[in-house]
This record gives sequence, C-alpha cells and structure tokens, in this order.
Amino acid sequence: MLRRPLNRLLALIAGLGSLYLLTGCANEFARFYKPAPADYGPLIVAPATPQLLWSGHPDADAKQLAEAGYVLIGTSSFHGGPDPQCEKEALAQGKSVGAAIVLLKVEFGFMGSHGRHNSQVDEPATGEFFASYWGRTTPAPPGSSIRQVPGDR
Repeated sequence: MLRRPLNRLLALIAGLGSLYLLTGCANEFARFYKPAPADYGPLIVAPATPQLLWSGHPDADAKQLAEAGYVLIGTSSFHGGPDPQCEKEALAQGKSVGAAIVLLKVEFGFMGSHGRHNSQVDEPATGEFFASYWGRTTPAPPGSSIRQVPGDR
C-alpha cells in the first residue's frame, strides 16, 4: 500500500526536477526584454551577429549611438548571479530583435541584508545586468564606425 504513494511522490519529484532543468537554462536577456516605442522607420537588415560593446556608462554611450544614427530597439535589465554565458545570451537576444549593436553592462557587488550594497558582508555576489539593443534606419556613412571606449569594460 505504501509503495503506490511513494512511487507517485518520486515521479512528481523527477518531473519537477526536469522542469527546473529546462527552465533554469532560460535566456534572462530574452525573459526581461522590453521593446522601445517603435517611433522610427523600418530597420536596415542587421549583420548576422550583432556587434557587442561593453559599457561602463550606458546613458552616455546611448547618446553617442543615437548621435551616430542608431535607434533604440529595446532593453533588458535584471539581477542575478554570475553568468559566464551573459555575452552569448545578450547577443542571441540582439540577433532575435534585429539589432546591429548590443550595448552591455554587468556590475557585481555584495548585497547586505536589506538589498543595500555592502562590501563588508560575505553574502554571495549579485549582478546587475543591463543590455540595450540598437539598429539603424539609414546606412552608416562611409568610414564611420562605433568602437569600444577604452576602459569601459
């Protein structure tokens, strides 16, 4: 008699474990993506893989991209633990929305008990992940390019 409920419990645990493994590998950049208002014309076809630019100052870099003729397609922002795949995931999301450039900022710090930054607390590091996705509505002028700002990573 006890065997049947035990088998059901084990099947439930195995099913939940499988579900965790399937959802645990989700791309957080896609999950937390928010499109920008589409107040621009059609985008030019983006390269097969967007260009990744690391940013220490996303607001200032966004201004430079806008001045260079790029338009904001959308953003992703979330908190999480260290993710060695973050570049790959941000680029995958950029590709899925037709971005030519992915501007990425990742910042880590230790968090205190009330969510305040506290370098004295030995709690696990949590990261702030931010990506913005940029496209063009007109071709870039000949000889123009966007390059990584030295020291921004």
